[in-house]
Amino acid sequence: GRLVVKTFQEQETYLVANYSSANVNQFMIDDITGLLTAHSTPTVSQGAMSFTIGISPNQSYAYVSSLSGSIYQYSFDGTGGLVASTPASINTGDDARGPDITPDGRYLYVANTNTNRVSQYAISAVDGTLSALSTPTITTGDAYPTCVAVSPNGQWAYASNTNGSTLAQYSVTGGTGLLAALAPSNVTSTGGANELGVSPNGKWLYVTNYNTDTISGYSINQVSGVVTPMTTPTFATGDAPYRIAVSPNGKFAYVASMNEGLVYQYTISATTGMLTPMAAPTVTSAAGSSYVKISPDGRFAYVTNATARTVTQYSINQTTGALTALSPASVPVGNSAYGSAIRRRL
Repeated sequence: GRLVVKTFQEQETYLVANYSSANVNQFMIDDITGLLTAHSTPTVSQGAMSFTIGISPNQSYAYVSSLSGSIYQYSFDGTGGLVASTPASINTGDDARGPDITPDGRYLYVANTNTNRVSQYAISAVDGTLSALSTPTITTGDAYPTCVAVSPNGQWAYASNTNGSTLAQYSVTGGTGLLAALAPSNVTSTGGANELGVSPNGKWLYVTNYNTDTISGYSINQVSGVVTPMTTPTFATGDAPYRIAVSPNGKFAYVASMNEGLVYQYTISATTGMLTPMAAPTVTSAAGSSYVKISPDGRFAYVTNATARTVTQYSINQTTGALTALSPASVPVGNSAYGSAIRRRL
């Protein structure tokens, strides 16, 4: 057979934000085995408190939000590694979390937890740098927003209010990217609405509830963008659920349980969006399981473990969705690893 040698730029890049280490780990993903190997530049240092990561749809730019209030902005070099933009960062004026980007790559939104607002930015088509929109922020209508999610069609956006246990819902104004509150502007979740996941078909929204160990499920009205609770409004999950990830085919969902070091795995009803635990409802990760990230082809999953300082790596059964640990089961990362992102192969 023919020997195929993969160069770095032909592989996908997996990035991990390390809160206490104030840096980002860079890995390459083997497209056959799914195993992570350190990039030639294993880490990129930042100012402080790196937390979550967003990557532009064209795979040209990355944004790392920080609990210091900064968003660090990057392009990628030929090896798939990060290169600081000019300026290297912008300041949102508040703790910045959970960035998401519109599918056309023109706008970025980030939650500001202490001021209960969402900051809104335009993304330069020339160099990917951010600039505040004409209205720089919009209220979330409740306390301590931690995550923003944009719908796959780019028409709506949602923010979770952890202390208020509500969701803020918005339309995205065409041509300007400005968010406008829907009616109602907020809908109720349960205790500690935390991280958000939207199904690839844009029909369903899921919210992890950190204080009640549940997942709230909502249907998204395809005309108005307003969400309504599913027939079964909540689903049981693990202790202190953090990030939820939906597979690219929309069939499976996975939730990291911070206090158990487990990943809870579910199938998704194709007609209702409701979650059902898999035959093996959990797989082991490690202490402080935080963020689940699925490879773009849906074959592999990666979980950051903030306390253990590792990333656990899995294959995904394409029929059942069940996770199986790879060998080795994990790789080391920095201190307090939380957010992660994957840059697709170009």
